[in-house]
Amino acid sequence: MIVQNMIYPEISEEEKELFFRGNALTDKNGILHLQAGERIVFDTYMNVFDAGIWREYTGITNWKISFEACGNGRISLYRFYEGTRTLVSFKEICEREDVSDYIFFEEKGNALYYLQIEAKDDFRLKRAIFSTEALSKRDVCIGTVICTYHREKQLLQNLEKVKASLFFKEGTEYYGKLNLCVIDNASSLPEQNEKSLVICHNSNTGGSGGFSKGMEYIRQHKEYGITNVLLMDDDVDFYMESFYRMYALLALRKNEMQNRVIAGRMFRADKKYIQYTKTEIWNRSKILHTGWMQDMRKVECLPWMNLQEGEYSGWWFACFPMEFVQKEKPLPFFLHCDDVEYGLRLGTVPMALNGIQVWHETYEYRQSPVITYYDVRNSLITNAICGCSIGRRDLWALWTQKLTDYLKQGNLEYYYATILGLYDFVMGTRRFYREDIEKHHNRLKTRISRTNRQKAWWYLKVIYVRLMVCYKKIQREYPKVCVNLQTDVR
Repeated sequence: MIVQNMIYPEISEEEKELFFRGNALTDKNGILHLQAGERIVFDTYMNVFDAGIWREYTGITNWKISFEACGNGRISLYRFYEGTRTLVSFKEICEREDVSDYIFFEEKGNALYYLQIEAKDDFRLKRAIFSTEALSKRDVCIGTVICTYHREKQLLQNLEKVKASLFFKEGTEYYGKLNLCVIDNASSLPEQNEKSLVICHNSNTGGSGGFSKGMEYIRQHKEYGITNVLLMDDDVDFYMESFYRMYALLALRKNEMQNRVIAGRMFRADKKYIQYTKTEIWNRSKILHTGWMQDMRKVECLPWMNLQEGEYSGWWFACFPMEFVQKEKPLPFFLHCDDVEYGLRLGTVPMALNGIQVWHETYEYRQSPVITYYDVRNSLITNAICGCSIGRRDLWALWTQKLTDYLKQGNLEYYYATILGLYDFVMGTRRFYREDIEKHHNRLKTRISRTNRQKAWWYLKVIYVRLMVCYKKIQREYPKVCVNLQTDVR
């Protein structure tokens, strides 16, 4: 079974060392060309094989690297462990036509493996893959839920990319193993209802509402045999190799790994070689990103890239076990913290693997007063549900300091949005649980724009009183929301 394809797409010079090091050209057919005397090395984020992490997740120790090449040169397999590089084996190639060959290797430590190619004359690498002779594998079918709102161009490009993949090509091991469910919160795309692709119209209930509807659709169609549910943003960029590696990991992973989410890393859209985050640690809303802002072209990042552990995975790319989705529903947060609370509720350490990632705009490009409101309200609710809230006086001191900073900076809209977020949190669960989500969101901008300093002071007085008088009651109320919302699912 193929577990990792080596890929070397046509990319910019600054991104090249995510894939290989050295001088070579990739043609439009994905074939790598080397001239006489050139050498390339695949000790890179996308193409190095982490045998240790694969053994941890699957228990497999026997592997094979297969390749298809022609020309005159040498293909060598190296082992990289604790800073030492060791030649495992090599093959001499001297053929005018494409020839296939392979190298077996066994791994019992935690080493990385990679190929090196030295061209004595013109040389062409058509394909190289890491695989295993798996005695058994699990039946896997991935239900992919994408929530969208007026991003038709990017979404349609992504759908075409997936539909052109091996998951939609008859005769491959991937065929029929991935279904797409698009929830269109803007109702701007034509509806579609096929097993492999469903597009459903939905009211604008935000990301949490859209993903919830997608999960509900999958729960209702048990005949599809979905084993895992992938939640993915509509505006990301990706390689299909992320899906292939995820599929292999799902098919081969050990029993004790079945209840863990597979986390797709987020790389920056503006600097594509920078990993923004691997997985997340909530830290009472002061989020810590594992592998934060790492330049993944650097060799020194490779030994540790799959080792840092987080608490949850963001929904730009997160694959959950169907058993969890079957009984657990996201909270109606509209935006932000829905993935945090849902991942913390799952309660297992995410699995992350190099080559499973997306490129996405980062936080600073997406901030607005409305987003600030949701950040404030939803983070406080998440802390209450997870039992990690700070004391009422510490909470008041923290947020009054933040409000003071906004006033000094002259950011009045952010100041008012923060106050409204605090106010809606302290008013308790009745509004959060029962209010029409779309109506609430639509009037939010108006609430922020119509708030003035006099109203802000009134809100702050109410917030202070409720924090001092009702804080413990508020903390007890929010966890009950989770239980109430699951009733419809179970």
